Amino acid sequence: MNLKSLERKVVAGISIAMGIICLAVLLTLLNMNSIRSGARGMTEQQIPSLEITNGIQSEYQSLTIAVRNYVANPDDESYSKAKQILVRLNRLIDGAQYKIDGEIQWEQFSTQLEIAKQNIYKYEAFLDENQNIIDVLTAEDQNLKDVKESYFETLGKYFDRVLIGRRAEALRFAKDLYLRGFEVVELKQQAVNTMDPIKIEEGINILESISSDIDEALSKMADSAEIELFYNVRTTALEYKDSMAKMRLSWSKLESIESQREELETQLFFIMDQTGTVALNAARVNAENSTMAAGKTYIYLLTVLLFAVACGIGLYLYMRKGILVPINEMTEVAGR
Repeated sequence: MNLKSLERKVVAGISIAMGIICLAVLLTLLNMNSIRSGARGMTEQQIPSLEITNGIQSEYQSLTIAVRNYVANPDDESYSKAKQILVRLNRLIDGAQYKIDGEIQWEQFSTQLEIAKQNIYKYEAFLDENQNIIDVLTAEDQNLKDVKESYFETLGKYFDRVLIGRRAEALRFAKDLYLRGFEVVELKQQAVNTMDPIKIEEGINILESISSDIDEALSKMADSAEIELFYNVRTTALEYKDSMAKMRLSWSKLESIESQREELETQLFFIMDQTGTVALNAARVNAENSTMAAGKTYIYLLTVLLFAVACGIGLYLYMRKGILVPINEMTEVAGR
């Protein structure tokens, strides 16, 4: 009687255990889509590499256009716009690096982001250097205007003085200085409009000849008032020449850093291409890891399910077909 009771308890226990196992397997299988979706969602939440890369590439394209516009028209607005894009790019890359910090599968992508960031620093240095040169050119342009006014004002005083004395030779010399001064002003304007350093060079040569002619005239003058006036004309001519020389030097620097900008653009496109490739590879590896994890879960659940089915078949055969040896008979055999 006790053996039969024990037998029923064993059968009941096995049945309950199988029921629990089958229920767990069923619930898990019903939620496998959620598990797989969760794995994909975690991948995207952990590091949306493609979204980040697309964002960086979009900002880089905006930066390229903004820098070109600034170089073509270097005003405060275009400079500020380019700097704002640089700030956004820095923040975007910093945010991406923060998300993937410590994640081995994203290490190469993080390295690529750091390379992109170094390119941004170079762009920022280029903009600052370009703006410094523009500031120098602006200052020299204003100085040229001031010196030009001083040159013609001083020469006008001398012209009035010799005109009163009706000194023909002095008048011709003053007129020649006037004409050459106007020629320099015209050359300077042409140079600014066309960014032609040859025009600047021609203007500098004329100013040097003016200075040389004034030196020769000073050696023949006896009137202290005229000497002072001519000395002032010579001084302003030399100042004009120095300002034009600084302008020529600044233009040379602009040409030099323009090639630097072109090199930065080439590097930029290469970096963006590499970043996109690395991002795709990193996303693929992460997706493969998630798929492998889901596959292992499937295998585990399938094993449990097969075990439960086997137990069920065994129990069915035991209860209905009598193929298995009853527990009491096994006990009697063991007792003998």
